[in-house]
Amino acid sequence: MRKIVVSALLSMLLLVSFVPNAFAASIGDKLTEPEENWSRYDDSHEYIVYKGNGWATQKSNSFYNGSRHTSSKTQINDSITFKFSGSKIRLIGSVYPTYSNKLEISIDGNKEEFSEAFIPGITGPNSVDRILLYENSELDEGYHTVEIKKIKSGTFAHDLNLDAIDLDGELLSPDTEPPTEPEPKPETNGDRAILTITMTTGLEKEFDLSMQEVNDFINWYDAKENGVGPARYGIDKHNNNKGPFSKRVDYVVFKNILSFEVDEYSTVTSATYLQ
Repeated sequence: MRKIVVSALLSMLLLVSFVPNAFAASIGDKLTEPEENWSRYDDSHEYIVYKGNGWATQKSNSFYNGSRHTSSKTQINDSITFKFSGSKIRLIGSVYPTYSNKLEISIDGNKEEFSEAFIPGITGPNSVDRILLYENSELDEGYHTVEIKKIKSGTFAHDLNLDAIDLDGELLSPDTEPPTEPEPKPETNGDRAILTITMTTGLEKEFDLSMQEVNDFINWYDAKENGVGPARYGIDKHNNNKGPFSKRVDYVVFKNILSFEVDEYSTVTSATYLQ
């Protein structure tokens, strides 16, 4: 009986230890500190850019790290911009009935509206601080550009505020450039091709290959041109496999290649034509 009681107690302790991770914060919840797997960046961080003439910094122990940025209701064009890497973002700030109820956040050009005047579950005439105002947890992993601005002014002296930003990734410098997209591979019009390689001696080598084999050769050539990979490349001769050999491979050396040509064709089209 004693062993059973101990086991039951251990089970209860384990269950309790996992409860905090089972419930993530929701819009309107008070978040005095970032949750697990989130990093918090204060409103005063150098990578957050405040544009416009209505910005001021307010001090109070009720704000994260003792400060928040606020925008004057007279400056409708005030905005906040920053860049980050990751897939999740949260905005932390204060809620008050006469703050702006129509703010816009644009992430990579995709726009959404949120409010700092009213959030369900928060009532009363007083300002409530360190509130989760906005969240997007469904972004693609990678580089993102964010802009926050007013669509409609509030009636309080300041109507837009930012206390902190929570991210699952990293806040980036405003000078950070987006990663270069790889050049798209040319579209293929067939499932096979004749690969003709012209050597520096003028000799031409011709191979009848699948498009996968051709693309593998092109990838090797491009990598070697950038100084990566082996100096030679083996090409299966397939139907030219004459004699008592189980396989014949022609090795071409990168430095001896002058140019190459790819002539695509479709085996399906050819078969139809022959009929």
